[in-house]
Amino acid sequence: MAALAMAVVAIMPTAARAAPPDQTPIKLFIAFPMHHDNVEDIFDQTNPAHAWPNVLRNTAVISFSDGYILRPHAPVATIVAFLKQHNIKMSLAINVVLQGKDTSPPTYATTASGQQTPCGHHVPASGTPSDAGVAIDKIQQAGGRVDFVTLDEPLYFGHEYTHNQARGDQSYGCQWSIPQVAGMVKAAVQSINRVNTNANIRYAEWEPMGNRLISADQKFADIQAWEPALTQVLGQKITYMFSDANLLGTGRDSLQDTQSLMLRLKPWLAQYGNIELIANCIGDKQTPDSAAWGEEAIQNCRRAEQLGLKSRSIALWANWIQRMPEQLVPETLPGSYTNDMLRYLTGN
Repeated sequence: MAALAMAVVAIMPTAARAAPPDQTPIKLFIAFPMHHDNVEDIFDQTNPAHAWPNVLRNTAVISFSDGYILRPHAPVATIVAFLKQHNIKMSLAINVVLQGKDTSPPTYATTASGQQTPCGHHVPASGTPSDAGVAIDKIQQAGGRVDFVTLDEPLYFGHEYTHNQARGDQSYGCQWSIPQVAGMVKAAVQSINRVNTNANIRYAEWEPMGNRLISADQKFADIQAWEPALTQVLGQKITYMFSDANLLGTGRDSLQDTQSLMLRLKPWLAQYGNIELIANCIGDKQTPDSAAWGEEAIQNCRRAEQLGLKSRSIALWANWIQRMPEQLVPETLPGSYTNDMLRYLTGN
């Protein structure tokens, strides 16, 4: 989910929603976009205007991007204290894909106009692999601990992404080979291992399924080649693969291709490494207003349940785009981000 995002995993309140037949508690994974002006209000539970108690008391994990943690004025000590107060674990989302300007010699792409430009400029998920370790060290210095690390779409933006026409000649992917992208992940893991004090740290991965750049068959083949390479550099199989996917037919991507790919991939991931593929409860990126986005997100998540594209224990609710609820809190405010989540949990 290529962006600076903070995410929350919330266990469903016991009386809020019927559990699946196996009675496994449902967890909800929510991303708060870090570009939001008032995102830090979620840590201020002394102010009734910022309250989200029904979600907070059932929260298991909050995840922050490395870019947010590394901001000079990021309130890391406040975050760590907040998590400890509410007995919540921490996850870190990391960007590891190098840009062409960061290689020696620089790596270039040829633009539509025939010019040479360093690849990777303005491409989401670009980052410096060593930032992961620096971010974890900063969290640990504040007394915190990272339990999960989530890779932000390295296969898609590192290997598959070509060009965003909306950005003219400014956004060209480097299309690194799978071994090259795996090497970037390895560098991040090495930086983590140098400072990490938690021997039980686990990994997850974001990977988009709706994709106009390559066919569903090619995407499936790429993932089949990618996961063994990723397992080797991580030293473990990922626990989850999180995916943005509009399952309502209201998006720009082919509904048939998206659904068929995910339904094909889910059993393969389970057989390969007991990896759970979980569709995001996302509103379409073209939705013009926040109220429509929230309703679409709820319906998309319910559609994922109907298709079996939601884990028995995890429902994913994550967004980072501009067209989303203007208010994050309180959860009692109709149309707020936490209110949409609460509506989903309570079946309203």
